[in-house]
Amino acid sequence: MYIEKKKKGYKFSEKYRGRDDKWHTKSITLESNNARTRVEAQRILDQKIEEDLFVVEHIRLSKLVDTYCNRSSATERSVINYRSTFRGIIKLLGDPIISEIRISYLIERLERVSNNPNTYNRYVHLLKMVFTWAYKREYLNTDIARRLECIRSKPTKCITDKYMEPEELHSVLKIMSEKYPYEYYICRFMVLTGTRVGEVFALKMNDISENYIRIDETYDWRRKSFDDPKGAIRDIYIQDELRQFLKQLNIVRNERLMQYGIRNTNLLFFRTNGEPYIYNSFKEHVKIISSEAIGKKITPHAFRHTHVSILAAEGVSLEAISRRVGHTDTKITKEIYLHVTEKMKEKDNAEIKEIRIG
Repeated sequence: MYIEKKKKGYKFSEKYRGRDDKWHTKSITLESNNARTRVEAQRILDQKIEEDLFVVEHIRLSKLVDTYCNRSSATERSVINYRSTFRGIIKLLGDPIISEIRISYLIERLERVSNNPNTYNRYVHLLKMVFTWAYKREYLNTDIARRLECIRSKPTKCITDKYMEPEELHSVLKIMSEKYPYEYYICRFMVLTGTRVGEVFALKMNDISENYIRIDETYDWRRKSFDDPKGAIRDIYIQDELRQFLKQLNIVRNERLMQYGIRNTNLLFFRTNGEPYIYNSFKEHVKIISSEAIGKKITPHAFRHTHVSILAAEGVSLEAISRRVGHTDTKITKEIYLHVTEKMKEKDNAEIKEIRIG
């Protein structure tokens, strides 16, 4: 790599022998010339050269995906999700050489997951994204992406499946306390606060003050990192019931610390090694218990939605609920709120209908 001073920054260039056996040059201009920018410039130039030397005839889908992800402007979290989903796609398709891919083959393979519209459409969406990118760069001779189509999903669960009625909640929490006593406290905390799972797993003891719980982080169990919360940074008011629960939870927490000899964590909820809780096992336990208790499988997110339904039933305004749960998109909150309030109105009307005056 050689560097040339320009009026606006520094030009970093690298020569290489192309597929035509001739010499070519790739260049990039950066504002400064130091150790960090030289490393970054070399990385970018290497990627550009690798892309130019891409031999389509022998490249498999997995290599195309790697190249796309390395060159993508998507966020780090999105790229991680892309790679995770593409592992399933490649397993389904058998990692074909991209120059030999035929649309009939793709459709035949994708039909194997068509009974799950969400998975099918997610696979199609990512394949279209990568194939369009490849076609524009002449890695593909035909626009395969144009031939792929998503399927219409069947109607999703009705709004009542997104939260639990009081009697359903009682049944789920009762069995959860018997079979998974520690995770019972996580469920109960979510119902009392309306927090997301990642927000719960990121909570630390110093986030809890006398009257408020500070939500300013979320834990990504895939990346094992603490990030900004998905919703708004907010302070959740500690109502009387929550206050009493937190006292009980603090006793349980101290007992857990002593039981497993943990000294190095400030987390509110943690595993037996003191590290943040894992979502997948918690989710599976919730599904098992809810199936047994109320005959339907729910995800941990249902506890958050149940919090919304309880506040709506108590007459709390939609705006106040949205602020408490930190919704940037209030679509689900509105649906639950309107459903609960409409149901209450129907109940009131039914009671008034039977009244006889005079």
